[in-house]
Amino acid sequence: MVDRVDVVRSDVTSETLRRWGDLAIERGNVFASPEWYFTWLRSRPRERPFILVARDAEGRVIGVLPLIQSRFGPARLLRFAGGKLGDRFDLLCAPQDEGAVAAACALALAAHHRSWHALHLEGVDQDARWVGDLIGEWTSPGVRAEEWGRIDALPYISLSEADFEGYLKTRPSKVRSDVRRSVRRLDAHGARFRQITEPADLGQEMGRFFDLHDARWEASGGSAALDGEARRFHDRFAHLALRRGWLRLWFLDLQDRPVAGWYGYSIGGRYCFYLPGFDPAHGHLGVGTRLMIHTIEHAVAEGASTYDFLSGDEDYKKRFETGRLFTHSLLITRRRHGAQPVAATLAASIRAARRLPASVRARGRTALGVVRSSA
Repeated sequence: MVDRVDVVRSDVTSETLRRWGDLAIERGNVFASPEWYFTWLRSRPRERPFILVARDAEGRVIGVLPLIQSRFGPARLLRFAGGKLGDRFDLLCAPQDEGAVAAACALALAAHHRSWHALHLEGVDQDARWVGDLIGEWTSPGVRAEEWGRIDALPYISLSEADFEGYLKTRPSKVRSDVRRSVRRLDAHGARFRQITEPADLGQEMGRFFDLHDARWEASGGSAALDGEARRFHDRFAHLALRRGWLRLWFLDLQDRPVAGWYGYSIGGRYCFYLPGFDPAHGHLGVGTRLMIHTIEHAVAEGASTYDFLSGDEDYKKRFETGRLFTHSLLITRRRHGAQPVAATLAASIRAARRLPASVRARGRTALGVVRSSA
């Protein structure tokens, strides 16, 4: 039962941080973690915390909605931290508490209505009932919720089988034969897999991963996923993720040279594939696919329940996925509020930006807030 919701605008207590972190792990959502949140804020000094913390009658934290306050022209926006870099964001609480926590957060937002003009919820599960509970609580003066931008598919593998071979048997025969052929071919070339686990090595190895990712996309005009701002963010966040045991940074080496890289996370039973990279000179060997196969095997060995491909509808994911969920974005404004035209301009700008080529999006991404593609 929710007794009250505190709106935290500055320092967060250690007790709140601990419970917030635990809830993010329970959800298997690295993008909703306090580590992700504060890494983003450190890179954005003009943005401010706006964290809704739900407590029960005994003062215990039972829910967190981790928002930040930012600006778009004269409008003050509340949004998720690092929304353009993350794939899926959430209200953090126990599933049975979602409705009550969402409704209580809505009342807290209404009480602080002078602090915001629009609420921008990026990367929210289309089936998340808490969003309806949040909006439904606002009956006066009422709100307008607009779904805008694209709907993103997040394919995944449900790792319900006992081992990798058990999972592979669920795939079509062509996929099985292609996987086994890839394994034989790369093993014959002396493929070696490395996971980075030492903090002292991480800076250099993240640099190698960035180089491989750039090489993968160089011929296409560059990647919109790792501009300068994103690199700095991930360089900082990777160190925190490694310390928490979440980071999964893998390389495939041929003749002691890294030719493919895989960057992602493992949290709360979800093994998350964030970005790949590979040397195009070895692309004919399928080094990227072979490394991905290895990480699926490793996810099974770790006891993960899900291998999450995150956002993107690429063909190679379709061959391996066993299911998918969908996320969308909502722009919520108060009816008849003067900031509505500004919020509409923001939505139109982002829609237009998503139609641009990747190389152009990379240059304009900071200004327009383009959501990254995990392709």
